[in-house]
Amino acid sequence: MKIAPIPKRKHSRSMVLYTAMENLHGSATRLELYKESRRIWAEIAQEKPPSTMDQFQKILTGSAISQGYLVRQSSRGTKNSVYTFAAYEVFRSKAEPALLSRTMYTLSQIENGEQSATKKRIEKLERILEDPSTGLPEPREWELRPESVSNKAEPDSEQIEKEKPANIDDVLERIETILERQKPPQTTITPSKLEVPIWPAVIGVSIAGIAILVAVCLSILALSS
Repeated sequence: MKIAPIPKRKHSRSMVLYTAMENLHGSATRLELYKESRRIWAEIAQEKPPSTMDQFQKILTGSAISQGYLVRQSSRGTKNSVYTFAAYEVFRSKAEPALLSRTMYTLSQIENGEQSATKKRIEKLERILEDPSTGLPEPREWELRPESVSNKAEPDSEQIEKEKPANIDDVLERIETILERQKPPQTTITPSKLEVPIWPAVIGVSIAGIAILVAVCLSILALSS
């Protein structure tokens, strides 16, 4: 898989986040990324690390996501979102406009005499105007680990709600299903003297068990409401 290249600035916030993601094998929750970034911060960045999750989120957004180094895989609103390396095309879509803007500004300064430049540099800037991709670093090859991103994602709240009994009718319907399974086979068998008292005993035990099941289900409904 072709992913975003390593940031050029070796002592930047972007480099901290990129290195932290690399240490976490290319996929991590926000909390994992926060802890790893703080662990390696002093080794890379020349400033204090974020002390709160809110501060870290702003750095993550401004220095990694907006620049196309990382992407969020989880939907918005997820408490502990999952992040991965951005595909190279994502990086390119964000880097090219910024590169074009810088190139046009530099050329305008050169034309106005505010900045000096060699002929070779001017030619390079002009090539970037024609094809911005020529000024971008090459993509990085990255091998994804067997663990999927979905394994780290939080349970879907909608799915959890679907699995809960919505009301007493749902509970009763499930109990009826259980009762159907408890019924004896509908084959006609002539009972012997020893077999006669067995089924009443079995049914009695089943009814007692169902009564307990009903009580537990009602308790669950009371707690979840």
